[in-house]
Amino acid sequence: TAISADKVQLEEVDSLTTADADLFLQRARITDEVMRQCLLRYSTERENAVHPLHLGLCVDVVLKAERSGRPLTPRDFSEVPDFQRRSEYLIEQLLKYVDDDLEYAIRALSACRSFDYETCRLLGDALGFSVSFPTFERQLTSFSFIREINFGEVKNSRHRQYRIHDLIRRLGNTPTEVEAHEVLVALYIEQQELERIYHVNQLDWRKGVDLWVEEFEKALALSRYERCSTLLDIRRDLRIETPFKLGLVSNAEGQYFQNLAQYVAAQQEYREAVTAYDKDLENVPGNIVTFNNRGNSLLRLADLQASLSHYQLAQKNY
Repeated sequence: TAISADKVQLEEVDSLTTADADLFLQRARITDEVMRQCLLRYSTERENAVHPLHLGLCVDVVLKAERSGRPLTPRDFSEVPDFQRRSEYLIEQLLKYVDDDLEYAIRALSACRSFDYETCRLLGDALGFSVSFPTFERQLTSFSFIREINFGEVKNSRHRQYRIHDLIRRLGNTPTEVEAHEVLVALYIEQQELERIYHVNQLDWRKGVDLWVEEFEKALALSRYERCSTLLDIRRDLRIETPFKLGLVSNAEGQYFQNLAQYVAAQQEYREAVTAYDKDLENVPGNIVTFNNRGNSLLRLADLQASLSHYQLAQKNY
C-alpha cells in the first residue's frame, strides 16, 4: 500500500544490532548460516553495532555473484581489513559482476551530489557509456548504496533524484569521475546553475571555495536568501582544506544568519570563523590578511552581541 511522503518520518539509522542485521540477511535470501555470520563479522564496526552500508554492500556482492554463476564462499570474507579498506574491497568485488557500461555509470555518477536518469544519459553521451532507462531503474538504482532523495515528490520516474552514499563517493577521484566533473562543470555553466560550484571544487578545491564565497556574498548583498540557502546546501559537500578558507566561509554564513535574525547561529558562525583564523595564524604567524579577517569577524560578532544587550561579551570581543 502506498504511503504518502508527508505521513512518513525518516530517521537515519547509525547502526543495526546484530540480531536485526541477521534478520536483514535472512530476508535478503542469504540462507547459509556460516555465510551470514561471516557477513555480520565483516560489517560490524563495534560490539553489537553493524554498519548498514557495509551490510547492504555484502548482500549486493553475494547476490550478484550467485546470479553470475560464480558464488562466493565464507572464505572470501574471512579477512576483515580496516573500515575504509572494507568499503573499497566491497565496491571492487561488486563491480566485477556488472557489465562495463553499468560500472562506468556508477563511477561517473559518483561525481554527482544527486542525479536522475537524464544526468546519467548526458554523462553517458559525453563519456562513451550507455545505460538504458530499464537498466537504470531496475538495476543501477536497486543497489544498496543508492537511495532516492525525493521519494513520492516526482511522478515522472525519469526525473526521480538519487544519491550515492557518501562513503562510496569519498572513494572517488578515478579518471572517470574527474571527466564527469569536467562535463558537469561545462553543463552547469551553460545552464547558469549554482551546482557548478561543487564540481569546480572537486577539480580545484581552492577555486571552488572562492567561487562559493563570491556567489554567497553577491546573493547576500541582494537579499537573495533562497539563493543563499541553495549555496548552504552545496557548502555541506565542499572540500575546504585550510583554516583560512574555512574562516571565509564561516564569516559569510554568520552574516546570512544575522540578516535572518537567527542570532544564535550567527554568533556560532562568527566564533567558528575566529577559531579558523586562529588556527591559520598558528600555521602562518603574523599573516596580515588573516589578522585583518579575524578582526572583521570579531567586530561583527561584537556588534551583534551589543545589539542583543550582551555587553560584557561584546566588550571582550571589541
